[in-house]
Amino acid sequence: MDINKIIQLENDGITMEADDDYLYVRCKREMHKYDLSDMKLVVKNIIFKKDGKARQFAVGDDYIALTDFCDLYILNKDDLSVSGVLKIGVNQSSDLCEVRCAGNTAYLSIRNGVFATVDLYGQTVHKEKLCTGSTWDMTLAGDFLYAGTTTGELLEIQKDELNLFKKAQLCKPNIQGVVFHKGIIYAASRDKALRIIDADTFETILTINKVISTTTLLLGIWNDQLISADWNQVSRWDINTLQHIESFNYPTGYYIKGVYLCNGTLYGSDYEYIYQSKL
Repeated sequence: MDINKIIQLENDGITMEADDDYLYVRCKREMHKYDLSDMKLVVKNIIFKKDGKARQFAVGDDYIALTDFCDLYILNKDDLSVSGVLKIGVNQSSDLCEVRCAGNTAYLSIRNGVFATVDLYGQTVHKEKLCTGSTWDMTLAGDFLYAGTTTGELLEIQKDELNLFKKAQLCKPNIQGVVFHKGIIYAASRDKALRIIDADTFETILTINKVISTTTLLLGIWNDQLISADWNQVSRWDINTLQHIESFNYPTGYYIKGVYLCNGTLYGSDYEYIYQSKL
């Protein structure tokens, strides 16, 4: 597999997300937008007054939802200008953990079991406390949000009203990776296990113990393979048996946050470059 340097970008740890036409990158105090056809910089904007690494973002139809501790920055997708800033939390007990977007709605997990929906156009917020553990990974599928918690629970949440439909105790430690694919949920946890869960019944179909590290994250599904990432390493797993297929060296960025999978294209980063590879 070829690993191509596509963008030279000095950084202290970036996060990325792509859509059909553009690659969006958060770097230090800035947001960057690159044309995927030629990797040229379209626009960039300084968002923050200080550098920071604990920032996540998600791309919607017209807006980008960008977190910074307890604040949510709403950016116009076209020019990366700031449309608004919403204070969602108040301190370290209510800071923002993860963000996902569908349409012009952002879905947030907040520390200590609170979830929020944000209308990015109207800039209104709805919050519900649904559990006791925090959530560091979640995924959207149809009408639902699937979240793993630091207390080992898997949650199925009706995403627009934030109603908790189902939950299952998968393990004791943190569930750090959650992927949904064709009615199946894949989960990675700090007990070094990979699991397959039936999304309809929430029953565990298969558990494979001691096959991953305590820091493994799940990137997604491609060609009937589950793709995971660890420190500067990407792995492939069979989606039916969870049999390990291969692992290969790949730049994954600061705390494995600088690696991203989109439509069979893998993007990675180190402190100098952004890389691109076809799986």
